[in-house]
Amino acid sequence: MPHKHPLVFMLLALVVLLNALPAAAHQQAAASSAGQRLFLPMVGTVPGPNPFGIDFSIYSGEEELQYGVDARPKWARAGDVVWSQIEAERGSYDWAQLDLVDANIRRLRAAGVEPMLIIQQTPVWAQSVPGRLCSPPKPEYLDDMARFIESLVTRYSSNELYVKYWEFWNEPDFSPANVQDSMGIGCWGDMRKPDNGGQYYGEALKRAYAAVKAANPSALVFGGALSSFGVNDPRNDNFVRGMLTTAPNAFDAFSFHAYGEYGYGDLLRGKTLSYRRILDEFGLQKRPMIATEVAATCVSSDVSGCKPDYATWVSRQANYAARIYAVANALDLMGAFWYTFSSENPGYRFSHLLERQDGKIVPRPAYYAFRNSAQLLAGAQYIGPPLQDATADDKERVQTLIFRKATSTLYVMWVPNIEFSRTITTLKVSPGAKIYCTQKLELPYLNTYDCSDTRKIGVIDVVVNSLPQYVEVFD
Repeated sequence: MPHKHPLVFMLLALVVLLNALPAAAHQQAAASSAGQRLFLPMVGTVPGPNPFGIDFSIYSGEEELQYGVDARPKWARAGDVVWSQIEAERGSYDWAQLDLVDANIRRLRAAGVEPMLIIQQTPVWAQSVPGRLCSPPKPEYLDDMARFIESLVTRYSSNELYVKYWEFWNEPDFSPANVQDSMGIGCWGDMRKPDNGGQYYGEALKRAYAAVKAANPSALVFGGALSSFGVNDPRNDNFVRGMLTTAPNAFDAFSFHAYGEYGYGDLLRGKTLSYRRILDEFGLQKRPMIATEVAATCVSSDVSGCKPDYATWVSRQANYAARIYAVANALDLMGAFWYTFSSENPGYRFSHLLERQDGKIVPRPAYYAFRNSAQLLAGAQYIGPPLQDATADDKERVQTLIFRKATSTLYVMWVPNIEFSRTITTLKVSPGAKIYCTQKLELPYLNTYDCSDTRKIGVIDVVVNSLPQYVEVFD
């Protein structure tokens, strides 16, 4: 693979010498004669995938797939099921429109990655907003929609094309005036109504849910897929309450999107807590939640929108990628999908992890931060206190998330303030504890070193800044 550490084969000879280290210390360090640290690849049993995912385009190549697989995601958004193309003529299904989606599902399954599909876009004959593919279907065509979905899910209910996870529409809470059909976004939102159109989305979701379950009772439906403009935005919140009023039991997981930072924390944290409170209002506090789009983006699709400059923003994107899956884990999310995984610039506001440049794939620092954090979090379960809404005090306060692994405790630590240089904080441990620290997750390899309590005083100093550091304390 193109991004292996160049010294890996030379260093394999050192494995025997490192057998005394704990098996879970998968980032062993050895000092070279020049005083530099060299790092071995993970040895021993590889943990299973994390509940994290990627958006993997039907147009992505095999090299991009290998980069994706290296991060060991559980699942991937494998493509859109465009109802308007498949049933352009009412009652007649053109399944050939899904040939590229089928191919993507096959290769993802062969790589051990679960595919998820999105159903969206209404045929001309069924549109309630004439001439708009993003339109909701008219009420009299909901039965047609349900028949289509049942046939669709039946098609994907066995063998190498099996799909268990389905999302009903993409960002339906937008209104028609705010989106273009080419954006692949729904436009069910209607600010003239108190519920912003959420109740009708709920009615359609009920039909879709019943159709999916009729075809495959084991399939799971993600409802919502909200754009999530901001925390406590009435457009989102009213839409959600409308949806829950009419369809409280018509989805297996509540889905939403969250991009970048918000106030003094990540929007993922703010939106999760906000939506969870709304779910609580309806007695749905135990309903799983999933973020089907997360990423750090520039303000616009122009490089000038990457503040304060592109190079600095690329570094900040890596900081975000290094912590966001730890945050998702601590929030007890069912999963989180990075959007997009690979693209030519600008893509979606430069959100991608892999850049396509003149036919070549160039991983960004954020890709390595994404991959390395996923590796370090493999098998980790959050044991820290429940996350609360971010406050102004959090901006320059060390954030610490605590996870339990099979034979160790993992601490993820950072300071949100992007202007913050660094601070030294102390971590209490058992005297003489064996500890490995990993910093600079944006590097192509795990930059791990032995930071054990060699003084046997039960405390170690940890240098923390806006790039998260992972500290693993072994039993």
